[in-house]
Amino acid sequence: MTLAVARNIQRVTRSTPRLVLRFAATSLGRTALTMASILLIREYLALAAALGASPGLAVVALLFIACNVGDASRAREF
Repeated sequence: MTLAVARNIQRVTRSTPRLVLRFAATSLGRTALTMASILLIREYLALAAALGASPGLAVVALLFIACNVGDASRAREF
């Protein structure tokens, strides 16, 4: 990282700290939702192999859809 880049980051952080915090929170939220999606896919496949079609499988599928919708809605904030 060059000195100019470091100064620019420092200037933005000082002038708009709320924006930087919002960016960090959004990034962490998207990461968490993506990780939850991956775990839900794994659980979905494990349940499908063990139980076949069942209400539990439908619940996992709905949670997966909710994670994807939440992830997509966060992407539009910026």
